[in-house]
Amino acid sequence: MRRAIAVLCLVPMLMGARERGPLLAYALKSAERVARSADDPEKSNASSRDLFAASLIYLEAGGDVGRVKMMLEVAAKMQDRDETSKTYGNFRWNWNRPEIVDRNAVDFCMAGGSLLWVRHRDRLPAEVRGPLKKMLELGTEGCMRHRVSDAYTNIALMSAANLILLGEGLDNSKATEEGLKRLDAAAKYILANGTHEYDSPTYYGTDLDTLGLLEAQCKSEVARAQAKRLLELFWTDVAASYHPASQKLAGPNSRTYDYLRGLGILDNHLWYNGWIDGPPIGSFGIIWPMLGRYEPGENLRKISDRFPRLVRQSWGLEKQHARTLYVLRDVALGSSAACYGGWMDMPLTVDFPGPRESVRGYYIPDGRGDPYGKLKIMEKSGHEKALHLNTFFTAAQSKTDALALVVYREKDIPAECKSLQTHWVMPRDVEQIIVNGKSITHNQKQWQVDVPAGSPVVFRKGSAAVAVRFPWSRDCAGKPATLQLLDDGNAYGAIRLTLDHHIATDRPAAPPAAVIAVSVASSLTDTSFADWVRTIEAQKYDVSAGATSVRATAKTSNGDITVAAKAPFNVPAELVPAPSRAVLEIDGVDIGRNLLNSSY
Repeated sequence: MRRAIAVLCLVPMLMGARERGPLLAYALKSAERVARSADDPEKSNASSRDLFAASLIYLEAGGDVGRVKMMLEVAAKMQDRDETSKTYGNFRWNWNRPEIVDRNAVDFCMAGGSLLWVRHRDRLPAEVRGPLKKMLELGTEGCMRHRVSDAYTNIALMSAANLILLGEGLDNSKATEEGLKRLDAAAKYILANGTHEYDSPTYYGTDLDTLGLLEAQCKSEVARAQAKRLLELFWTDVAASYHPASQKLAGPNSRTYDYLRGLGILDNHLWYNGWIDGPPIGSFGIIWPMLGRYEPGENLRKISDRFPRLVRQSWGLEKQHARTLYVLRDVALGSSAACYGGWMDMPLTVDFPGPRESVRGYYIPDGRGDPYGKLKIMEKSGHEKALHLNTFFTAAQSKTDALALVVYREKDIPAECKSLQTHWVMPRDVEQIIVNGKSITHNQKQWQVDVPAGSPVVFRKGSAAVAVRFPWSRDCAGKPATLQLLDDGNAYGAIRLTLDHHIATDRPAAPPAAVIAVSVASSLTDTSFADWVRTIEAQKYDVSAGATSVRATAKTSNGDITVAAKAPFNVPAELVPAPSRAVLEIDGVDIGRNLLNSSY
């Protein structure tokens, strides 16, 4: 059993929760559902990735090899075996999708497939082993052909790990060498530019899955050492962004599937290593941390328990590709100096204490009437996702104060948009809300309040508070946008500030835009809260805006903060404080660069 690391929480972790037997039984329940999907793959729309993962769990648990045979036969029928095809060796993601539209499918399938061979080939009967080997050989070719940018962090690492493990297991030295090259290239990209898919509650989980399996299962000493170094970097990053009071990552995310709460498959690793309490989570995905061996040490928990702490990190090639996070015991404020560009990022956030399912505070640019990320649409990849608008966005932050600018360029507003709104979402269970200097009653089922232009809205929860204001805005007609604070009666536990840019077919040269100011305060008493509110209400902003430029400065207790941009609004013209180029900086020390530099 893994050593359980103590968690600062009200409910103690149950001893024995990480024992292999009970966890395999938990994972097997999900695997059995996948096995049943193979009985009628058309009706169930069977998933190729899930078939490989479930087969692995069956073999790890000593389950029925006949069920494994059946699942792998279905998976084989989903593989492209046409040597003339561009996707030769790859897999359809789902049974009912006749073509391969997501080329990442081969990587996710081979994550489980490689371990089937490395760990279990000797116990498989010939009628299973032979077809599996053929499928893996073709899958290796699919992985070799599927090349992605080193900036595509989770797939770049997964592709490298798969090729190393497949190459070793199938005695394919060409695949192993290619995998080692890809792993080295991905690590060098991170050393030069930071982790591109930064702070993602979903893809950090995939990264830890991949690196943990590679470090534990591969033969190459070079690959194991590099995987371990990257594991240390990612876990340090997780520790730096982890908020013990809510048992999840705080701060901005590059990509998330959960706007409201910021949860994802990283939680599998947090739970497995004792950072989250309660019953098992992750369904059959818990098998990946189970098959790894890396354990984040107590030194990392000490990082997450350090308050306050300032975390800064670069995540790309440009100077504005950087994020900032300031973590206090009872609140955290984070911002990114640029939009990630994936229509799924959260570039400006606040996190309060509370259960993991609690709603976060976040900004979202919206053209679909979907402030909570619940209306999914079909992407070209064949997956349904809740997407927001991909605007020009930039922000600067000085500890407890952040200033942001969003500009809705013509290309950012699809023709089918029926609305154009800038939202700031907050948890409904805040204890006090102050608008224009007055507390408002917010315990009705549905309500709305008009907010005067430039007025701060203050939310208090426990000993922490956040203030949000729009010092300047412009709608589609070139006029100041209207602002409302409202509860629409949603079932998610959220309220929102909505700045309405009033979508219009004919728009003037000046694009709709807004300046957003967010401030937080910690460890407040009633007296200090009242004093802080007065300070916020008196805070000064200088905004100069025209059709081709916007410049805004906030005068804060942490110094002046400035954001500026000019047409065509592709990059910021000025950011104060300047973004960081650190790999992973905690309180002024680039810990990330120090970790990776020791490898080169």
